[in-house]
Amino acid sequence: MSYKLIITVVTILFTLIGCNTNQENASPPPENVTYSKDDIRIFNNDWEHIDSNVYQFTSFELDVDYEQNKSFEAEYESERDGVEAKIEGGKFTDILTKDAALDELRPLFEELTFTSTTPDDEVISQVLRVFELNKDFKNFELEVEFSNGIEKEYTRQS
Repeated sequence: MSYKLIITVVTILFTLIGCNTNQENASPPPENVTYSKDDIRIFNNDWEHIDSNVYQFTSFELDVDYEQNKSFEAEYESERDGVEAKIEGGKFTDILTKDAALDELRPLFEELTFTSTTPDDEVISQVLRVFELNKDFKNFELEVEFSNGIEKEYTRQS
């Protein structure tokens, strides 16, 4: 009987030692960590882990109309539940959505430097230049919701 008792006590002691939750030897979390746009990753292609503050805006809807029923549209919206992106027209013969659209929009958005206080003419010129769009449009319409909550609309007709 004493042999079984000794084995039981030893087993219990090893179990308790193995379950030690002493955090003294744990590494502290890193301090002053900064993340760049390149650190953001998409998980499972479900757009579940995109930081909404990657760009200076959370919503970007561009619609430029030209003669002969030609147009260019770019849409981007970042919300808590994910990101939606779409490109149609211009140099893109197919409609691009989700990953494909975001892959095209990402480098363009990184070139955009306007803020909610940038003059309208400068915003329109910058968007036309960055997106390589013809300046001979019939109608230019851009709706932006900035990360600070300000919503602006930029329109121009020729």
